[in-house]
Amino acid sequence: MSAWNRTPLQVLIALGLPVAPAQLVAGLVWLAALGTSAWLVRGRRLSFASAFALALLYVGRPVGWTLVYLDLIVGVAVWPALPRAGRALLLGGVLALLVSHWAALALTGLGDGLPLLTLQPADRPWETWVVLPLAWALGVWAARRLSVDREVADTDAASRIIAIGR
Repeated sequence: MSAWNRTPLQVLIALGLPVAPAQLVAGLVWLAALGTSAWLVRGRRLSFASAFALALLYVGRPVGWTLVYLDLIVGVAVWPALPRAGRALLLGGVLALLVSHWAALALTGLGDGLPLLTLQPADRPWETWVVLPLAWALGVWAARRLSVDREVADTDAASRIIAIGR
């Protein structure tokens, strides 16, 4: 597997699971995460940032191209939901991840292998083990915290329309 293919499939193969069962398990994990997210945010209106961050986790991750931007997009979506200490932790984590990506790019430029955009080796996909689940958990948590219940939003909108008509 390529060093920058950071999908759950890579984790399963790195753990020694044969390819065919690993593909099935990775697909089931993806469906479970999608179903859990849909259940947790059901009946709520999501902000664009929250919807985009969650969509990025589901559309981009199966093909493995989005983790480079995931930290920034999830960071923007989660930021308003965090208290000051949480924002400091998030900023520190995002900066550490960005530094690791730039270091990998510098190593590639120096001819030290082909890490390209990640310092993780293919046999230890730490970004998929740590960053991806953490981004998912933060994204779903922030989406629930920042979203508005649809019934409340519809009632508020109707009240504003009635008030304008008076």
